[in-house]
Amino acid sequence: MTKPVALVYYDNLLSGNQLVNRLQDLSYRVLVVNDLNRLVPEAVSAKAIVFVANFGAPANLVNAAIKVLRAHSDTAHIPVLAFLRSAGKKSLDKKLTDSVRVAGATVIAGEEEGIRKQLPLLLEQAFEID
Repeated sequence: MTKPVALVYYDNLLSGNQLVNRLQDLSYRVLVVNDLNRLVPEAVSAKAIVFVANFGAPANLVNAAIKVLRAHSDTAHIPVLAFLRSAGKKSLDKKLTDSVRVAGATVIAGEEEGIRKQLPLLLEQAFEID
């Protein structure tokens, strides 16, 4: 049986590696996307079922990539799970959260709360929403 493919983008090595390891623990085949301009071709060729992004502000490049992913007919169905870094704050930056939501993220969570504890639940939620 083939493992489902999760595309992952991260801009912080430590939390990105934790995310990749956790997805692999959940039996996903993980492909890391380093060039967001290649997100759609990577998603199509790998037959990805989810895109997980872990990043902080500024989110311009990630938001643009999410918009392109959601606008493309071959990838519009792929749920987007965004883990946002709060830069040491207790709560997420509303401006950052709103921009990611407008870009097309399916589920948005704080980096610390989601990666370690709630990733399975958040993935399930992302699949239910889409």
